[in-house]
Amino acid sequence: MERNNRRMLLAGAALVLAGTLTLAGCGSQTRTVTVAMGPGMIFAPANLGARAGDTLVVQLSNVDNEDHDIHVPALGAHLHLRPGEKGQVRLSPKKAGSYEIVCTLPGHKEAGMVGTLLVR
Repeated sequence: MERNNRRMLLAGAALVLAGTLTLAGCGSQTRTVTVAMGPGMIFAPANLGARAGDTLVVQLSNVDNEDHDIHVPALGAHLHLRPGEKGQVRLSPKKAGSYEIVCTLPGHKEAGMVGTLLVR
């Protein structure tokens, strides 16, 4: 009888653990994308996508011969890179929508250095 109780207890614990692991797999996820700054006044690619609640790690490389930055005002993200530098920003949008990405250095946004993060 005690052996059967122990088996039932172990089987119940296994089910709880399996359910916990399944639920953990349903949560937010982290994805990484690579974006070049330049050459010229561009982000390549300029348009990024993510799911609400997920984290998007944007690995940036300034391949141009002048400074650039990336600024996502709605998410409070900003990074300035000199020519040849690399860096990353983490974007964690909580709500679906379209988020503006810009280079805030004088004249860069006006020259077309803009992008969009589309969150679904």
